[in-house]
This record gives sequence, C-alpha cells and structure tokens, in this order.
Amino acid sequence: MKIVFVVLLVINILVIAYIQLGSNVQDNRTVPSLMSPEKIVLLPKQVPCLKWGDFDHAVVQQAESSIANQLIIKTISIELSNINTMYWVHIPPFKNQQDANREVNKLRNLGIASYRVEEEGPWLNAITLEMFQDQVSAQQLLSELKLRGVAAATIKPRKNQQKKIVIHEPDEDVEVKLAHLKQQFIGSKLIQASCDRL
Repeated sequence: MKIVFVVLLVINILVIAYIQLGSNVQDNRTVPSLMSPEKIVLLPKQVPCLKWGDFDHAVVQQAESSIANQLIIKTISIELSNINTMYWVHIPPFKNQQDANREVNKLRNLGIASYRVEEEGPWLNAITLEMFQDQVSAQQLLSELKLRGVAAATIKPRKNQQKKIVIHEPDEDVEVKLAHLKQQFIGSKLIQASCDRL
C-alpha cells in the first residue's frame, strides 16, 4: 500500500513539473499575430448622401413607397426637419361612421369632391377638406364652403413636423432616378450633403 502511495505521489510530482515547465516554454515562444495593424483601414465618419424633402407625414410615406417601387437602395433613413403651421379646413368629428358617411354624401351632392374621413386617433370621423400653408387660402376655402351650405366647416391651425428622406451613399443611377422622381412631388427639394455613416 505504501508503495502504491509513493508511486502515485511521484507521478503527481512529475505531472506538475511537466505542466510548469511546459507553460514556461510556451511563454517564451512567439505567438503568430492574427491581425496586421498596417492593413486596418479606418472608414470616414461622413459619407455622401442625398436629402429629399421636406414632406408632411402622409407625403413622406408616399415618397418612401415610390422609392421602394422604383429604386434599390441599401440604406435609407428619415430625418426630422422643419416644424411649420398648417391650416386645416375640416368638419369636426362625428359620433360614429354612419354620421360621417351622411355628411360625405351631403358634400358629394354639393359638388365637393376633395375630402378625406379620418380613420384613427383623436380626430376619428372628422372630415378633412384641405390643408393650407397660409391662413388666407384656408379662409377663402372656408368662405366658399359656407356659401355652398357647409355650415359645420372650420379652420384649425396645426403644428406640422416635416421630414426628409436621407439616402446614404447613392450611386449615379439612384441620383438620376431620384431627380426624376422628385418631379412627381411638387415643392420637394433634393440636396447633396454629407451624413454620418450608418
């Protein structure tokens, strides 16, 4: 039994010595470098981009879907731009959809074809007749509507957050197609700029 103990003790001492000597030998060897610092290329923080806008909320969605249908673009983002005041000519919300539909039929009978019934939010079942950038034009339309018998129409100033579509690193083909697409969105501007890399 003592012999077995002594043999196991000697084997353990030899294993520990081997491990210790082996780790010292490895420390002295040079480990091949997996990275070559001279080959690392830092990309610029800024990249060329196109900024297209300024769009209202509904129009920015139309512009985005036009881009998606006509162009293949890898990186696109939306950026907030100006806040402006719009003058909303509308008929206040009705209690339910049936009442709103009755008013729509009345508008059709009066020959008014430009309107939209709001389908969500706090203005559910309100009828939008037009949005204007200046109060004078809104007041003119309101006067015309009152003469035609639309007594419930009113004007409400609304703050409007405009947005720009940002196309990162566009190629020439994208620039040409966007310039053509811009013509479909009257008043929009297409500007070359520098943007942060995404």
